[in-house]
Order: sequence, then structure tokens, then C-alpha cells
Amino acid sequence: MIGVLTMSQGHTVRSRAMPERDGLSGAFCLVRLLSLLEAAKSPLTSAVESVAEALLVRGDVSEDLVILLDDYRQAAGEQIGFDLPPVGFEVWVCEIAILACGAEARAGRPPVETALRDARAVWGELSTLAAGVSRTATVVGLRATEEAWQEEDAQVAAAAEGDPGLLDRHLARLRTVGAVNRSALEELVAELGWQPTGPCRGTGCDWPSCSSETEEPLCLHRRGFQPQQTLGAVLRRKKGRPSKPWFVRVMYLEAPDDEPFEILSEVGEMGFETRKIVSYIDGTRVQVDASSTNARIGLETEPFRSLAEWRLLEVFAEELSEQFFEEQWASDY
Repeated sequence: MIGVLTMSQGHTVRSRAMPERDGLSGAFCLVRLLSLLEAAKSPLTSAVESVAEALLVRGDVSEDLVILLDDYRQAAGEQIGFDLPPVGFEVWVCEIAILACGAEARAGRPPVETALRDARAVWGELSTLAAGVSRTATVVGLRATEEAWQEEDAQVAAAAEGDPGLLDRHLARLRTVGAVNRSALEELVAELGWQPTGPCRGTGCDWPSCSSETEEPLCLHRRGFQPQQTLGAVLRRKKGRPSKPWFVRVMYLEAPDDEPFEILSEVGEMGFETRKIVSYIDGTRVQVDASSTNARIGLETEPFRSLAEWRLLEVFAEELSEQFFEEQWASDY
């Protein structure tokens, strides 16, 4: 667990400008979640600890760490739930860490506020599972305990600038409590029968490396469809990886009869729409590209929105595989 954090250059928390209050609250939340990851022998432990350290020391997180967390989330599947532990919990912790460092937001809500809410949900769900198998008092009422800690975190974050030692004292308490929690959580993990599997949820996964002998069908490295609009993919392009065409479905579920309810688009490497398939509720279907025109539909002339931007508009939007788009383009439907 984290005590008085230092950077690789030897700088301590006190030697840096104080991070933002939201960053501190997110970091404290992650420090507590480390006890769960450690108890579950999660391959995410080191990455999440590094995010917490970065938030505490300097208030920002490297893109490489965010990419690693998003890759894990994508490998496990974004829609995975608590019914597939421990991976379901690990995915939630990934999302909490990504939100805590402000790398993404949900529906325009403040990211750290969302991260703290999700952390309460994680501990609440774990407490529910514990109630069925454990008699250990430490793992009962975990959500209420997290809520109380978050209130104290906010007070520490607000006062830390005037009293830098307060931050170290708070972290020392978290470290002590975390050691107690880790012991109780190890017992709970054993009682629940959790086994570390990596995001593929199979044997042979040694995340983040990928063994050449691994043949798990869910392995991220072996999927034919490699999405271009994930957070990790976007950050990789920012770091210099070449852009590729991508494909998207946008649905307007309450569109009037004379307007499209579904649009499938191909977006080229330069970020502009290059092909489009438009469907109306009456069964009419229109296809357009750079060489064809239609009186009702044309290609967008402005740079195409990212998937994240579409979702902020509160419409249904999902990235598609090239194979699916090509099948629809060639279809006589």
C-alpha cells in the first residue's frame, strides 16, 4: 500500500504543488480499492497504485497508464457485470481509475464525482456478496464505511494545502486500515472461490503480456475486430499511431417517419464520412458515397463526430466492424 509517496526522481508529496482537491479524493478512493485488488491477486494492482500515486504527487497521470487500464476494460468487455467476479470488479476499478484522473466522463457528469459514486457501488456489491458467505465484521457494511471515508477525504483535501502534513497522516491511516481490510478480504475472496484469470477469464492469460500458446477466444490480441474509438485507441493516435477508417451505427429511436432512424457510416482516415447507409422506418434505404448523390441524403462535409461525442448527444451510437459494414453495403435489403 501507499505511504509517503515518492516519484522516481525522488520528489515527495511535499516537494510538489498540491494536486487538485478532486484528484486527491479520487486518489484516496483508489488507495482503498488496492486492498481488494491485492486480495484478489489482480494483475491491475500495480497500474491502479501508479494512478493513485500520480494523482497524489503531481495531479496528472501518464497516457500509457490510461491506455493499459482501458485495454483491460476492453479485453474483459465493457458490459461485464458483477456476475463474473473477480473480473467484473476489476473492470469497475479500471473505470473508477480512468474517471478519477479525468480521462473520460459519462453523460457530461463530473468524472471524479462519478468515480466516487461507482466506488461506493463496488463496496456495496462486495458487501452484498459477503453477507451470503462471511461472518467477518470487517466486510459487512462496506458501502457505508466507504461513504464515511469519502466525507473525511473531502475534508482532508480541502485542508491539505494549509497543512501538508495532514495528507501524509491521512495516507498513513489509509495504509493501516488497508492492511486490516486486505486480510479480511483475502478470507472473503477464498470463501467466494475467486481465482485470478485476467480479462480473458481463462487459463494462460498473463496480462498485460500475451503468451503465444494462449488460445482463449476472448483474448483482446486475437479478435478480428479492433475498435478505433476506444479511449486507448484514441490516445495511441495522439501518441503517433496512424489513423484507420472506422465504422459506426447511429440510431434515432424517436425519429419521425420522414427522417432516418438508423445511419451506418464509414469514416475515413482523415476523419470525414466516406460512405453512408440510411434507413427509414417505412423500409426505405439509401446508400451514398463520394461518387453517388441522392436528393435526400449526402455525406457530411464537416469532420465526423467521435463515438464519445455522439454519446454525449444522448443518441444510441456504437462502433461497428468493417466486415459488418461491408455486408450491409453489399446487401440488397
